[in-house]
Amino acid sequence: MSPFLRLAVILVFFLVTYQFPHAAGAADEATINIGILPCSDVVKTYEEYQPLARYIANTTDRNVRLLVLESYGELVNLLQKGEVQFAIHGPGSYIRLAPFYDQQYLLKALTPDGSDTSTGLVITRADSNIFSLNDLRGKTVEFGPTTSGIKSLAAELLFYRAGISIEKDLGSHAHGGCCGDILLNVFFRKFDAGVICMHGFNELKDEGFDRSKIRIIAETPPVSTNVFAVNRSVSPDLAGSVTDSLLALDKKNPAHKKILDAAGTGGFARTTDSRYDELRKAIKHIESMQ
Repeated sequence: MSPFLRLAVILVFFLVTYQFPHAAGAADEATINIGILPCSDVVKTYEEYQPLARYIANTTDRNVRLLVLESYGELVNLLQKGEVQFAIHGPGSYIRLAPFYDQQYLLKALTPDGSDTSTGLVITRADSNIFSLNDLRGKTVEFGPTTSGIKSLAAELLFYRAGISIEKDLGSHAHGGCCGDILLNVFFRKFDAGVICMHGFNELKDEGFDRSKIRIIAETPPVSTNVFAVNRSVSPDLAGSVTDSLLALDKKNPAHKKILDAAGTGGFARTTDSRYDELRKAIKHIESMQ
């Protein structure tokens, strides 16, 4: 299927299918919007979270709409208006958006192997003359979306600790989309290097990509996995209903496993705001040096 046809199919599916005809609760909560700041491209994100949206709709008796947003500002605006009741995004975005959220319902996504942290990989072609981060000075590098905790925030921490200024020391840089696209851009020499997530790299290996064509030159520091957060405007009944449904997902259950696998997660667990304090300090330190 061509990329344009694929996008059309997804958009039609989004407009029609996500309106689940369930009995409504409170009038202003009959339909709930889940805002997502994607780590991947928009179309792929819709595909990944489609089964999860259907599951939430079925378990909470609500209509569910996914809003995959391309900028941090869009989500801020919708949270302020109360038009997004729930949100999924990386830890860096959570730190900036924490005042909007009810901390008692805070959840963290787990990786497929059950961890609550994840890492990224800096890759280049195996036949390149790039063997370390220092070799990237003057080179071109593709990062993930600015909303990505792994392919943007963790990568920024890695380069900062290595004494490399992304703005001053690289030849140029850009922010791309999914791991597969970034890897192909490196493979076809559109960029000298790229940052992809460990999970995405493992998926590509499983799909038959020849690992010997790519060289890993560095690994990012681990960062917390995605956050599922609840807008303070949401009623306790609805907040509890949605978060309880997510906590009930069990990958040992075959039906649940399909939902979790599609979203690239191993489940959800409760977390606290204080978990992100060290990351807060790191971000503030980097910002103070810029």
